[in-house]
Amino acid sequence: MRFPSKSAKLSTRRAPDSLDVWVVHAGEPIAGLDLGAPPHRYGMIVNALAAAGHNVTWWSSTYQHLTKRHRFDGPVSLSIGHGRSLRLLHTGPTYRKNVSPARVLHHRALAKAFRETVQHEQAPDVIVVSLPTPELAEAAVVYGQERGIPVIVDVQDPWPDVYLSVLPKRLHGLARTLLSHEYNRLTRTMEGASGITAVSDSFLSWAVSHRTRDWNVPQQVFPLGSLTNRATDLPGQPSRAHSVRMRHGVPEGAHLVVFSGSFGHSYDFDTVVKCADLLQREGNHAIHFALAGDGDRMQDIRRRSAHLSNMTLTGWLDPESLSDLLQTADVGLCAYRKRATQTLPYKCFEYMAAGLPQVSSLKGELANLLNAEGVGRAYEAGDPASLRSAVMSLVDGQKVRQQMGQRARLLFHQRFDAARIYPELVRFIEERATVAARRSARAIAAG
Repeated sequence: MRFPSKSAKLSTRRAPDSLDVWVVHAGEPIAGLDLGAPPHRYGMIVNALAAAGHNVTWWSSTYQHLTKRHRFDGPVSLSIGHGRSLRLLHTGPTYRKNVSPARVLHHRALAKAFRETVQHEQAPDVIVVSLPTPELAEAAVVYGQERGIPVIVDVQDPWPDVYLSVLPKRLHGLARTLLSHEYNRLTRTMEGASGITAVSDSFLSWAVSHRTRDWNVPQQVFPLGSLTNRATDLPGQPSRAHSVRMRHGVPEGAHLVVFSGSFGHSYDFDTVVKCADLLQREGNHAIHFALAGDGDRMQDIRRRSAHLSNMTLTGWLDPESLSDLLQTADVGLCAYRKRATQTLPYKCFEYMAAGLPQVSSLKGELANLLNAEGVGRAYEAGDPASLRSAVMSLVDGQKVRQQMGQRARLLFHQRFDAARIYPELVRFIEERATVAARRSARAIAAG
């Protein structure tokens, strides 16, 4: 197995002030272990910590969330170089649907495995744990409290509110009552955190609102960001880009609208399919949709779009192939259903890195960003005509589209390049560890 570090930049420095850090997150693909996966948020946190000279242990799971399969038949420990190690916990319960009782049971079993395993480990200097999963986040916070170790809770998704997003509003009150133990878990986790980070302003506000105690805790937003897309950042290789079009059946000269991501239930693919059908019935062959990815809804989307000549389902693409596809695209697509909980997802930054304007159905922070920075258009989830109008406004306006793309790439480099975001997150982690160490030293001196 080969574990890319993105880096030649990774340092081998082991200064006296280097830390032992645990990063606790299960769910995202692991670069070097999962075929074709680039580093995601926690992989980038691990790499940035290692580049700063720290020893890092990444606690994850043998169960691969996207493929719904175990990577190994039992728990595994791997050294992945440059002071980084990977600990994969193994659990019996699995799940097939992302929002389901089976997934809750899986999360509980994973938290139990973590609690049991870490009892026999040398304690770290600081812990970074993600939310979700709620059970694992609580287990890490309790462990830190028992041993006087600072724990930073990093909020990626507002669990358990995600369960409300799939229910009619009239049932939210009842659901909150039934989920009261989960909301109590959330409050305990937030109150036990030594620091709170989040991928967006709204997620940070949401997290802090669940603290009932009135003292402040260090908190900061660190967007997901993206790795710089070198293939689209430099003059490209047209032959490669055009070969991608040919391979996926994109007609010569068609304007390409690309979606990149998992085919989960938070996405509004029905509207995309209906929009493509509307364009096809109009005889408009100037626009082609390419949906790159896979997931729970793939078979349903394949069935619904089988009659469409202006839509391609590429399946999962390796980073190089996805880069080629984005290089030849005209528009990036953020297609989310109403009440989706996402705020600033990965794909919006991938599109910016590729210099693409985007159309998005997300309300809130992304809609405000697209409007304020002039890098995209909003449309209404569930409304094919609205999506058609947003796409056509960019396709028909070449100058506007190019200007938006240029602004998007500049905005990416100024604010959303992972090379800027994650070293800053490392400094936040270091500060929390330093404060905790000083408190411990004072307590020892006083005692």
